Amino acid sequence: MADLATEAGETTTLSVLDTDVAVNIDQVLGPHPVKHMGWIGRRLPLHCTAAGKPLLAYLHKEVVDRLLSRPLERFTEHTIIEPLEVRQELDRVRGCGYAVGEKEFEADLSAVGAAVFDHRGEVVASITISGPAFRMDPDRMPNLGLSVRRTSNRISARLGHRTAGVN
Repeated sequence: MADLATEAGETTTLSVLDTDVAVNIDQVLGPHPVKHMGWIGRRLPLHCTAAGKPLLAYLHKEVVDRLLSRPLERFTEHTIIEPLEVRQELDRVRGCGYAVGEKEFEADLSAVGAAVFDHRGEVVASITISGPAFRMDPDRMPNLGLSVRRTSNRISARLGHRTAGVN
């Protein structure tokens, strides 16, 4: 995580699933004076955060169906709350290997995140890069997404997960 924070120049956070939310369990702060500080123990919704989307994307279909059957809370004007749109976003996460959260949970915050898998292939955590939206502009997201995915792949490999093309 420290290497990723240095590479990205932004805060990196490790989160785990706790029933129906993501919970931050570790964090390395970015080097800039203006930075994201998502404290340890902070609980985050799954449908609109870069920490939550990778967790939600790889849960069993029945669990996703249950979570998306209830009303989804809107946090900003950018929050996706329609279940069909959330499902499309989860498909995109599985397709490219990382999630993007642009001003969806906090108006001035953007982030990218990727899933961490254990030796059974089960999602056990997510790792994110987050920072102020003025630095985390849409043009940076693909490169940051690849960086966070590489890091999540390395962590997953250390947990015994085997996948083609881990780098």
